[in-house]
Amino acid sequence: YAMPLYRQESLFTQSGIELSRTTMARWVIQVSEKFAPLYAALKAHLLEQVVIQADETPLNVLKEDKQCYMWLYCSGADSPEAALPNVKNIALYDYQN
Repeated sequence: YAMPLYRQESLFTQSGIELSRTTMARWVIQVSEKFAPLYAALKAHLLEQVVIQADETPLNVLKEDKQCYMWLYCSGADSPEAALPNVKNIALYDYQN
């Protein structure tokens, strides 16, 4: 489940666990850096597909004076019986500010 780090920090504190949101934010950044090559490989494969779907969702971000967006790019089908069974099922998110 997606839960903001400040809420996670609060839940950990209630459970007697001292874990700051700064530490968790650092972990998120480090993990995203480690996954960057995988993301790039999936994106390259996604761009080779015959069908790509995209959707943008506007986001409200604190201390930002312009509109930010979360983009979802996907291809493929949800079941083997789909019209395009040879298209790989890939979904990638991209935050744009």
